[in-house]
Amino acid sequence: MICNKKCCLLDKMAGKEAVALISKVEKPFKDLPHLPQSLIDFFVAITPWGIGLGGFFSVTGAITNLRFGLGMNPISKFVGFYTGINPLYFFLTAALQLITALIAFKAFSLLREREINGWIYLFWSNAIAVLSSIVSFIFLGGSGVGLLIGALIGYYFLFEIKPAYEVKKEKVAED
Repeated sequence: MICNKKCCLLDKMAGKEAVALISKVEKPFKDLPHLPQSLIDFFVAITPWGIGLGGFFSVTGAITNLRFGLGMNPISKFVGFYTGINPLYFFLTAALQLITALIAFKAFSLLREREINGWIYLFWSNAIAVLSSIVSFIFLGGSGVGLLIGALIGYYFLFEIKPAYEVKKEKVAED
């Protein structure tokens, strides 16, 4: 089970160990040139809706991939015969898409309220997308350089918008 009262995998994704790992990933990006604030504000405004749509399309993509993997799609046999794609690829991709959708739906309202946990879930959604690209690279081939560049660009944008979600500390009035 992914969530119950004693242990929630999604809560662990925003726990201390996860935040420490994210900080390590963030270090190389800190000294890079920054985007203009107006562009960051634009990305922050559209991010919740993008992740919400991404979650919806992840569910529909997972269903499609499961149908391909199970041979239930009318063109599955042709795809398998002419391309030689292992059905395991479709099952792995579907599982990753379902995980992405779960994270996206959890992040949606948090991102709308600009809570840091929403951004953390967005980080993990990007990590799952990178993992999905690696699975595609293994099964389908392609460019490892493109995969690396795509991952770096994704993390660059994530770390650029992070300050909009950081925990705001209330100022204590001194007497």
